[in-house]
Amino acid sequence: MMDGKELLFSFSKRDMDELGSFIKENIERLRNNKSIELIESSTDIIGGFTLEDKKSGVLADFSIKTLIDEGKEYMGRMLYEKLDEVLKV
Repeated sequence: MMDGKELLFSFSKRDMDELGSFIKENIERLRNNKSIELIESSTDIIGGFTLEDKKSGVLADFSIKTLIDEGKEYMGRMLYEKLDEVLKV
């Protein structure tokens, strides 16, 4: 987890509505003398969450949309590598 003392977790409205108590309970376990704020994300994140260190501005994006987008790039590279192998034979 980030080392900052002031952390901001952002979740989708749907996740906050449906899983709010579960989220709060689990975030509370991480508190450990940190100021933690939970908010509804202002951007469209398809589940998951973002975490920001309010002092340094460092942002960690664990949203499903970001994971999918990052996976597309990886999958594309793997596909081209395999195609190269097949075409060289």
